[in-house]
Amino acid sequence: MPVTKQYLRYEESSAFGVVCSRKAGALLFDGHLLDKNRKGRRLALAPALDHVIIWDLKTSEKVEVLKGDSHEVTSLCLSPSSPLVAIGYDDGNIKIFNMETARDTSVTFSGHSSSVISLSFDGSGTRLVSGGKDTDVIIWDVINECGLYRLKGHKGPVTWSSFMKDNNVLITSSKDTMVKFWDLDTQHCFETLTESTSEVWGCVLLPSQSKLVTLSSDSELRVYELSPAPSHPLNVSLVGSIKRQLSTRPLGIRIDGRGSLMVVMSGDHLIEVYGIRNEEEIDKRRRKRIKKSKKKAAEAGLEWVESDTPTYVVEDQFHLLYNFNSSHRMKSCDIVQVSDNNYQLLLSLHENMLQIHSLSLSPSPSSCLHHSLTAPGHRSDIRSLCLSSDGSLLSSGSNDVIKIWRLRDQSMATCIHTLTDCGYVVSLCVVPGDRHLLAGTKSGDVHLYEISSGILLETFKAHSGSVWSVGVSPGRRGFTTCSADHDVKFWEFELITDEDRPGR
Repeated sequence: MPVTKQYLRYEESSAFGVVCSRKAGALLFDGHLLDKNRKGRRLALAPALDHVIIWDLKTSEKVEVLKGDSHEVTSLCLSPSSPLVAIGYDDGNIKIFNMETARDTSVTFSGHSSSVISLSFDGSGTRLVSGGKDTDVIIWDVINECGLYRLKGHKGPVTWSSFMKDNNVLITSSKDTMVKFWDLDTQHCFETLTESTSEVWGCVLLPSQSKLVTLSSDSELRVYELSPAPSHPLNVSLVGSIKRQLSTRPLGIRIDGRGSLMVVMSGDHLIEVYGIRNEEEIDKRRRKRIKKSKKKAAEAGLEWVESDTPTYVVEDQFHLLYNFNSSHRMKSCDIVQVSDNNYQLLLSLHENMLQIHSLSLSPSPSSCLHHSLTAPGHRSDIRSLCLSSDGSLLSSGSNDVIKIWRLRDQSMATCIHTLTDCGYVVSLCVVPGDRHLLAGTKSGDVHLYEISSGILLETFKAHSGSVWSVGVSPGRRGFTTCSADHDVKFWEFELITDEDRPGR
C-alpha cells in the first residue's frame, strides 16, 4: 500500500468587519423588544455571513450577536408578539433566537433542501411560514416546535409569504410569475393570480387586509382587492396598476406598520415613496370625481349615468409623493413610522454598510440621510493585510481606506483607526516595534503612519508603478519594496525626534 502524504487542513474560525452581508435583508425595530431601557432607540437586525448582528444605529455599536453555524443567513423575520427572531440559512434550516438572551431557543426547523428565502410569523407569533428556493412552502408550529404541513404548487423560488389576520389564508409569491392564495383549513390553493408575465419579487398586504400590491419585473405595481366570498375564503380581483418610474428589475417593496407609506426600490439606486390614503380620503376623492363627472355630462347636455364613473380608482388610494437616489447599490429596505408625518427608512447596501434616511411629509415630502453605519467594515475589496509582531493588531487596506483593528480574541475585533488619506492601498507592513505602519499604494507612493494616533507622518514617492509588496529586511533596520515598474528598492529607517518631524 503506497504511503500517502498528509496535509494540514485549515478551517475558518471567525469573521469580522462585516456590517451586513448580501444574501438577506436588514430589519429595523424599536429597542424595547430587546431591553425596556432601550425604548425609543432604533436598532437594526443585520445578517453578517453566518451570524446576525443587532446594531445600535445611534452609537454604531454591536448590541448583540446571534451566532449561527457555518451556513450563511438568507432570510430574517421578527415575531410581532415576542422578542423572537426566525433566521433562515442557505442549507435550508431555520433557527429561532431569543433576542433578550442572544441565544437560540434550541428550536431548529429542517424541511427545505436549499436556501430559505422568505419567512413570516402570523399575528400571534405561534405559526411561522417559510418559502424556499426548492419551491416549497412549509407551515411550522413555533409552540410545539414541529412542522404542520407542506404546500406544493409553485414552480420557482418562493419570494414572499404572509398570513392574513381575519382569515385562515396564506398568500405566497414566486419567481414562477404567480401569486397563490392557500386555504389553510383544507391545505389547498383556491386562487392563483396570473396577470404578471415576469418574476414576482415581493408583495405588500395593507393592514386593513383589503388590498394587495404585487411587485414584478415589469414596470407595473398591480393592486388587487380582497373581499369576502360565500363559496370560498376570499374573492380576489385586479382593480388597477401603478406605473413605476423605472422599467428595470425592482429590488423590493415595503410598507410601514400603519399602512400609510409604501417604499419601492427600483433599479440599483432609485427609491420611490408612495403615500396611501385612508378610507375617508378615498371617499372624499370619489365624491369629487363624481361631481366633476356630473358637471361634464351637464355641459355636454347628456344624462349622467352612475355606472360611467368607477367607484374605485387606484390613484385615489396610492399616489407617488417623491423619489430619491441612494448613494450606493441597494440590497433591501425597511421602514417604520416615528410620528404622524415622520418615518425612518433603513437601507442595506451592497458596499457593506447600513444607512438611515429620515422621511418627512410635512410641510412638503422630503428625505435626508440621518446616519450611516460604515466604521466597522470596508466599503470595497480588501487588498492587503498585516499583523503586528504580537498578533494584537491587524491592519487592512482597500482602495480607499486603511483600518487598524485591535484583536481581543479570535472572534472579537474593534476598529480603532480609519485612515482615509491613503489612496489605493495594495501592500502593508508593520515596522519593528509595532508603533508604525508602512502602506504601499497603486500610485507608487509609500505612506508612514503612527499606529497609536493614526497620524500620517511621511509620504514619499518610492516607485513609478504600483508598490506590490513591502517587507522588513532581515536586520530589522530597513525595509524592501517591489513594484510594477520592475524595480526592487532597499530602504533604511532613520530615527528622528518630534522636533525634526515634518510640519513641526
